[in-house]
Amino acid sequence: MPSRTANEALEVILADYQRYHAVLVVLAGIFLAAAVVLVVVCWRALRAARRSPGGASRRQRWTYGSFAATGVLVSLFLLLIIAANLSNVIDPQAGFAGVDQSRGAIAAWLASGSPTVPTEVQDAISARLAWQRPKAVIVTVLLVAAATASVIIWRRFVERRSSSRSGSLLLFSSGVVTAGFSLLLMLMVMGNVQAIMVPMPLTLAYG
Repeated sequence: MPSRTANEALEVILADYQRYHAVLVVLAGIFLAAAVVLVVVCWRALRAARRSPGGASRRQRWTYGSFAATGVLVSLFLLLIIAANLSNVIDPQAGFAGVDQSRGAIAAWLASGSPTVPTEVQDAISARLAWQRPKAVIVTVLLVAAATASVIIWRRFVERRSSSRSGSLLLFSSGVVTAGFSLLLMLMVMGNVQAIMVPMPLTLAYG
């Protein structure tokens, strides 16, 4: 690999590579904070339910306990993402060493040594942003909608007093689907927002 001090093209690529991973650290940190809040809210709700007259119902214990446990698992997963990407922020050259640098766009740019982004790469970035920006907006809106719907559904499930099993099963199934969809959308939001904020590394890797 060309020397970092002698190749200005490499300097530009490494700087964007570093920012690319820094963005994911920030995004994962935001969702980590949300997961921690979920755990705290569920724990407090469970304690409040236990102190209420009659104590916490089985449905309340299961729901609050399950969401608290899920929040912990999601938090650990996000911490892993943060740790993995933080290493590339601290030492981008080590991380970039594992990138395939023989691809046409990367190889040609590194060979030129120029700090100016090649026209070929600029065009590829524009083409990527043309579809990835709308996608980032769409998945973000869907995440907000799915998470909001999940909260409403699970609240109704916990507060439900009817003995109708079919109604409870419908709420439970809808809650599981919306919660699972929210987790999937969380990953999609992180990936797409990261890609539109710092598009060059992904473009160089995949076009």
